[in-house]
This record gives sequence, structure tokens and C-alpha cells, in this order.
Amino acid sequence: MKKTILMLMPGFSFSHMGGAETQALKLIERLIKKDFQILILTHRKISDTEKDFLEGVKIQSVYSILNILLYPISIIISIPTKIKKYYYKKNADSLFPNYSELEKEYGHILGLSEITEAAVFFLNCLFFLIPKKKKFDLIHVHTIEWVAIVGALLGKAFNKKVLVKDSTMNGAVKLRYMPFGKYFQKIVVKNCFFIAITKIIESNFLKVGIPSNRIFKIPNGVEIIPSVCHKRTKNEYKCLFVGNLYQQPAKGIDILLQAWISVINEFPQASLNIVGDGEIELYNTLIKKMGIEKSVRFWGKQTNLQNFYLETDIFILPSRREGMSNALMEAMAYGLPCIASNISGNQDLIVDHFNGLLIPVNNLQQLADSVIYLFNNHDIASEMSKNAKNTIAKTYSMNLVTDKYIDLYTTLLTSTYK
Repeated sequence: MKKTILMLMPGFSFSHMGGAETQALKLIERLIKKDFQILILTHRKISDTEKDFLEGVKIQSVYSILNILLYPISIIISIPTKIKKYYYKKNADSLFPNYSELEKEYGHILGLSEITEAAVFFLNCLFFLIPKKKKFDLIHVHTIEWVAIVGALLGKAFNKKVLVKDSTMNGAVKLRYMPFGKYFQKIVVKNCFFIAITKIIESNFLKVGIPSNRIFKIPNGVEIIPSVCHKRTKNEYKCLFVGNLYQQPAKGIDILLQAWISVINEFPQASLNIVGDGEIELYNTLIKKMGIEKSVRFWGKQTNLQNFYLETDIFILPSRREGMSNALMEAMAYGLPCIASNISGNQDLIVDHFNGLLIPVNNLQQLADSVIYLFNNHDIASEMSKNAKNTIAKTYSMNLVTDKYIDLYTTLLTSTYK
């Protein structure tokens, strides 16, 4: 009999796909070929096209009157944040980081608005699932923020095992900094099993008291290992960044742009392509102020990245924090020599000077020096390219990752594992 995995993805939408959602869909596509059924619960309104996007997958919106009642409350609570964003849009210099120590370490900290949203999503899911409690076997949550709290509470309500994947560097730790955080953190820790995609995430799980036998190490995966590889451009010296530009300062775009000044002083013909959705007009204003607009281009969101990977010499990811970057994995799969900050996720993928280069966080001079080093050392860059592609093929293909999830689901569903 087919097993049904209930996946909690409250923000699911094909038009708003983050890294966690992208990984989830790659996994789902393979799970249904292995005789699993998937039920996705979201509180976004879903079109008929989205409802039937894949045979064997059901997407159910649990949007209700509670969401309508929530809206004015959320507006009131979020007024200070909206004022701050309005100011940022008026000031290009605000793209440079100015944030607290807490945000440096953990990113966005959950507030009352998210807690209210969690309460509404929990109640909507609860009412929807009560008549269907025998029609799903396990709950899978793809991020450890407030959705993990909802998953833990639903698991308790329906006596189902809950699997939580931390898609960020330290989501389990930062739960305690939200309102009533210590209480909610205890609920999640006590009632869930956990996926650690990196060594540091595993370490953070242990720090908050999760027993090691309830932590499972499964990385993110790359859907396709391309048969083609990038070819070094002839005297063009092209670099590429791919990422969500809304996640500044997390993505370190400010460091990249400042470092780029040193790069073009050595290689005036060099060009930097930046792909990702965000405040593109604001960034264009910024690079004009910096005097580098002739060598830097912001492309916005792109659906087909193959040509960018194939026509690039170096991929750069100067993030201040990551889970495990899909873009970095894809770049390595295309055989690109990569330069990345020495943080969680990047450390798991790159062995320094073997299949890429790791640089200290926020070190713009070392970033510039690393780019110049690879431009000047073709043979070394070529060897890193081969090693990068082999690393992804041997360990991070989505087929291998899916097999690990199926083994884990089977273990949890067929045992009294506690």
C-alpha cells in the first residue's frame, strides 16, 4: 500500500520558489516514481494548474476566514518593518549591511507577526486534517522556522512522526529568540526527527539538546549532472553570482561589488554577471555610484541558467550565511571553479584548493585576490573544475539523496523509533 507523506509548505507557489521549495519539489518528483503519495498543505491560494502540476501529488490550500481576519493584524504588527523597507528603497547605500549581532548570526528573527501566522496555519491544518487523520502517514517540514512548530503540534495531535529539515545554518538555535521561543523550541526538539544538511547544522541540533539518534545527515541534491561542462572564455574573464538578492546582507553582494573594483583594476576587460530577483534598480544605482557599471550587469530572475554556467569562468558566492546553496551545487556540477565564503554548507561542498577556494567571510581583499589568482592560473582552475564536477556526481545527485530519504521514511514508518 502506498504511503502518503504530508508536506507542510505554507508559502508554496510556483512564482515564489526559494531554495527549500526547489529542493522539496526535486525530491517530490522522485518520490512519486517510487510509489509514495504526496499531500502538500499551503495557505496560499492555489490555481487549478498548480493543483494538478504532477500526478500523484495533491496541493491543498487551507486558506480560510482565519487568514482574512489575520490580515489587518499582520498589517498593524508589520508597520515598523514596512517603514524600514520604504526607507531602504529610497537609499541605495542601505544595500550595505547595518544589522544587529543577532541578525548577523541567525538572520531574520521571528516576531509576533510570524507567531500569529503560525497559529492560523496550525488551526487551518488541524481542521482540514481531522477527518483525514488516517490518510497520511508521516509529516515532513522543509524548514525549521515557525512551520516546524506547526508540524510538531500536528504530530502530537494526530500521533504521527514528524521529520524537520533545517534549510538554514542554525534555525534550531534561533527559535529561542522568537516570542515564547524557549517554550516552542522545547516542543520542536521533543516531538520531531531532524535532517541535517551540513555538519554545522548537525552540531547546532546537538547544542539545543536533540539526541544524536534523532538526527539524520542528508544533503541537498542536484537534479541533473550535466553532460556538458563550461569552457573557459578566451581573454574575456567572466564571473557569475546566482542567488536571491532580497537576502542581502546574507548573500554578501556588498562584499562582491567592493572586491570587484580590485579585480577590474587588474583585468579591465573582466565582467561580472549577477542573476537573482531583488531590488535591481537600487543595485544599478549603487554600481553607478561605485563607478563599476560598465563591468557589472544585474540580470534579475532567470528561469534557464544553463547558458550562464556554460559561459562563465568563475562562480562566486560570498555569503555570510547559507544552508546548502543550490546555485553553488549547480555551478560545481557544470564544472565551474568556485570561490565561496568559508561558512556552513560551502564548507561541506568545497575542499579548499581541491575543488574550489574558500575565503574568510567579509574579506573583500581575499575575494579579489582569489578571482585574480584563478584568472592567472588556468591549469589550477581547470583541475578544480574537474574535481568540483566529480564531487557533485559522486555524493550530491538528487537520485542518491532521494534514496536516503526513502530509507529514512521506511525506518520511521516501520519501527517504534523514538
